[in-house]
Amino acid sequence: MSGDGSYESRHARGLDVYRTIRSDASLDLEQTTQGMASVMGAIGSFTIDHVLGDIWSRPGLLRRDRSVVSVAALTCLGCGAELRTHLAGALHHGVTVDELEEVMLHLCGYAGYPRALEGMRGAMALFAEREDVERPLPRAAAEPKNDEQRQRDGAEVFSRIMGWEAPPEVVGRIMEEQLGALGRFGLQHLMGEIWARPQLSPRDRSLVTLVALISLGKVAELRVHVPAALRHGLTREEIDEVILQLSLYLGYPAAVEARNKAREILEELEG
Repeated sequence: MSGDGSYESRHARGLDVYRTIRSDASLDLEQTTQGMASVMGAIGSFTIDHVLGDIWSRPGLLRRDRSVVSVAALTCLGCGAELRTHLAGALHHGVTVDELEEVMLHLCGYAGYPRALEGMRGAMALFAEREDVERPLPRAAAEPKNDEQRQRDGAEVFSRIMGWEAPPEVVGRIMEEQLGALGRFGLQHLMGEIWARPQLSPRDRSLVTLVALISLGKVAELRVHVPAALRHGLTREEIDEVILQLSLYLGYPAAVEARNKAREILEELEG
């Protein structure tokens, strides 16, 4: 982390991040932050100085990725007002409109359709207000796939996530034997239709999946998705940084639990 350890340095870093999130050249940053403190007190100060100055300004994760983390976490938590701010910030940090919509679609499989739909509605409302975003209607529907295609594509994703390969019929039999219809549709829909879409990279899908699992307290599932994230291009340091950032949205206890589980898994992988 850059800076000399002084409050002034931390505050300046926070203002720099706030500037990139808001992307408004006319904004008087100091006046805005003083207004936050005068209305909300210490929590307003900490939003700039800790959330942005301590955590968001760290070099271990690109601001583009931090925006993806924030959007995914806030969608899982149903925090609509904060989500709107971070959707706009994500656009300013280089996340495309297509990628943001795909984050919402991916979260259907991990946070559920109601939360993902609510997040999508918030995104669509924001995009409709922005002159720099064109989202014509009607939008393109999902690619229609028969069950054979879904199972084949799902088996390919499953093999990549798990780090081993098996024929689609074998993967399908394993999933259904273990989980019944839940396993079948997990393979065909979650993996064969959602994960298989090209609109978001496997790395980003792993990033969003980690955020969703941790945000919803499903840390046991990290045993599958931490190794998958490494295979998809996330580094150990980036995974640590994701968990640190989630302390802002989930609190320290949830972040500590997730960090302990992730470290346990990483140590096992290192042998």
